[in-house]
Amino acid sequence: MCSWCFGMSREIETLLAEDGDRYHFDFALGGINVDAERPVSDRARTYLQRLWRSVEETTGTQFAAQVPTGFIYNSTPACRAVHAMRELRGAPPFGYLHALQQAFFQHGHDIGASDLLAGMASDFGVARADFVAACESPAVEARLRREFAESRRYGTNALPSVLVDGGDGPRLLAGGYVSAAVLRETLATC
Repeated sequence: MCSWCFGMSREIETLLAEDGDRYHFDFALGGINVDAERPVSDRARTYLQRLWRSVEETTGTQFAAQVPTGFIYNSTPACRAVHAMRELRGAPPFGYLHALQQAFFQHGHDIGASDLLAGMASDFGVARADFVAACESPAVEARLRREFAESRRYGTNALPSVLVDGGDGPRLLAGGYVSAAVLRETLATC
């Protein structure tokens, strides 16, 4: 649910397609507004719309949707769903993550809604009952909370953040939006 992360998704997809055999790619969820309980206010809605226009101008990624009325901007359900997909598929679910981003930023769907999350999981070949069970798993929740904490320890103050691990542990490579070309050039120097 990070607009800059969605804006950079095309750059990451380019790297995956062109350099996926050279590097191992994964992602960690940073968690935005993980404890929000109230709907987005009119003031916050205006702020988000301005932010999304800025991301759109910088990245070229289209943001077609408005913030849904009554929407609670809490990324925990969507992040839990991504972790459930990781658990069920045994691999980083880049496609599912991107589909969630599109559903929210381009179509205005509430990706905190469990029915929507389960329906989208089934689009990726995961049985609804298996998905729901994984989402409700205390182990998935514990891993998700650990991942939020780990993301902050890496110094990921700007999202998206790109980390690199050359065998001596992850370190911050880039904070904020960067193009695939810049990432490729920076990786070559590691």
